[in-house]
Order: sequence, then structure tokens, then C-alpha cells
Amino acid sequence: MSSDDTQESGLRNDLLTAIDSKSEVSLTYEREGSAAGTRTVAPHALFRSGDGRLFLHAFQREGVSSRGDLPDWRRFALESIASVDILSSTFAVNDGYDPASKVYSAGLVASVS
Repeated sequence: MSSDDTQESGLRNDLLTAIDSKSEVSLTYEREGSAAGTRTVAPHALFRSGDGRLFLHAFQREGVSSRGDLPDWRRFALESIASVDILSSTFAVNDGYDPASKVYSAGLVASVS
């Protein structure tokens, strides 16, 4: 297992824990074409895209955003998340969250309940 695989596995485990406990997270996102920096989010789902990549679907409360307009829903490619810190604050499931959404049709890995 490469160090990249180990890091991705750790990030995935942290996100699964946060989704299960409904804990907010602070994540550092570093994707080309997107504003790099820290974001505070309520992680609602971890899912696979049609090409098999893992994504986090979260409600972003604050932090860096290339699209502005916060709070709002965001999707984050797991491969572009540099770090995740689970916060002590918890969240209620957002009214706009739909676990049956077609965005998850390739595979919902974890979902808040």
C-alpha cells in the first residue's frame, strides 16, 4: 500500500466516523481550478462517481469557496482532500439532503441518518 493509499484510507475512515456521529469537520482542499484552503462542513454522504472515484457531499458552512454563496452544498473529491479534522460540534441533517438522489446512483458508501 502506497503512502497516498494510506492517507486516503485514513481520510475515508475519518469521514465515515464524522458522518456516523454527525460531527462537523474542518477539511483542507487542494484541487486544481478550485480555491485551496480550509472549509468547515457538515458531511452528509460519501459516494462513488460513475468512474469509481470517491466524493464527499457536504453542507459547507464557512471557509474558502471559489463559488461563494455560503452556506451551501458542495462535493469534494476525496483525492483532493489534504486533511480532515473532526470537530466537537455536531449538526442536524440538512432538509435538502436526499439519500435517494441520482447523484449517488453509482454507489452510496455512507450516509447520515
